[in-house]
Amino acid sequence: MTHNSSRAAWGVDGCKAGWFWFRLPIWPAGEIAWGVVKKLRSLFDEDKVGEHDLILVDIPIGLPTESTKESDFRKCDDEARKRLGARMSSVFSVPRREVVDDLLSKLKIGQTDGEKAWKWKRARRVLDQREPPVEKGEGRMTAQSFAILPKIIEVDDLLRRSERAKQIVRETHPEVCFWALNGQEPMEFAKKHGLGFEDRVRLLDEHHHGAKNAIFEACKGHRGVGSDDIVDAMACAVTASLVLENPQMLPVTIRNTIRDPFDPLDSEPMIVYAERNS
Repeated sequence: MTHNSSRAAWGVDGCKAGWFWFRLPIWPAGEIAWGVVKKLRSLFDEDKVGEHDLILVDIPIGLPTESTKESDFRKCDDEARKRLGARMSSVFSVPRREVVDDLLSKLKIGQTDGEKAWKWKRARRVLDQREPPVEKGEGRMTAQSFAILPKIIEVDDLLRRSERAKQIVRETHPEVCFWALNGQEPMEFAKKHGLGFEDRVRLLDEHHHGAKNAIFEACKGHRGVGSDDIVDAMACAVTASLVLENPQMLPVTIRNTIRDPFDPLDSEPMIVYAERNS
C-alpha cells in the first residue's frame, strides 16, 4: 500500500532484531501501526513511506570529517547533554568519519559480515595502536557508541543512495524528546527503571491518544525488541507528529530543515525535537 496522498509520522529505534517502528497517521486519521524491519531501507523498498511523511530515527546522522573544527564537533550532542542533566549519558559520542573508515578497514569488516565480527575489545586495540594516534575529538568512541556503529553506517548508506530517504529521515534522540515533552525537564528516572518506564508511557499518551495502548500491545509479541526500544520508538513517532507543525532543533541556530529541501549528510548535524502541547 502506498501513502502518496496521505501523511504520517514515524518513529524508529534500533533493536537487536533490526529496527522497531511506529507509524502515526496524521491525515487521514487512522490506527497506529508498528512493526520490525531488519534493515531500515525495507520501509522504502516496500513503498510503505509516503512522500509527505516524516521519519525520526534514534541514530546519529552525519559524521564529522577531518575538516571539522573541534569546536564544531557535533554541537547537537553537546547541547543535548547540557539539557539532559542526569540523563546526559544516554547521548553517545560519535567519532570522525576517517576514524570509522580506518577502523572498518583494519578490522576487515564489510557490509555483509555477521555480528560476531563486531567486537569492541578488538576494535579498541585497533584504535589504541592507530598511526597517527587518535587525536582529541577523533576517538570519542565508547563501547556503547561502537555498538551502534553498524546502524550509523547503515543509515548513512541509505541516505547516500536514496534521495527520497534523504528528504524524509531526520535524527532525533528519545531522551531529548522526553525532555521537550516534559516541559524542558529531564525525566527523573532512567528508562529501564520501572517508574521511568511508567512515566514515559504516561507522558507519551498525554501527547498522543492511544500511544499507551499501542506500546503495551507492541510489547506483547516481538522477540529481539526490548520494551525500552518500543517506548523510545513511540517517543520518536509522537515527536515527529508534533514536529510537522512546529519543528525545533539542536543546535538552536538551525531552522526550517523539515519543510525545506535539505541534505542531512551535507550540513551541520542536528537533533530534532518538538515542544509539548499547550
